[in-house]
Amino acid sequence: MFSGQEGEEGIIKVWDTRSYNLIRVLKGHTDTIQMITGLHKNQIFSASSDGCVKGWDITKPDEVVYNL
Repeated sequence: MFSGQEGEEGIIKVWDTRSYNLIRVLKGHTDTIQMITGLHKNQIFSASSDGCVKGWDITKPDEVVYNL
């Protein structure tokens, strides 16, 4: 099970909630992350003050799957 952490620096930290280990640091936004939501087992979507919504596959480091 995973948890996402929003950051003012435009990054998302993905944590393993069982081991408390940092799994991924996702970069792609240029402003404060406002919201993170999970849709599928390995996918999350994030919205930022930069006006972008991004979809991520957390099994692939720093790879944006969707730009909305």
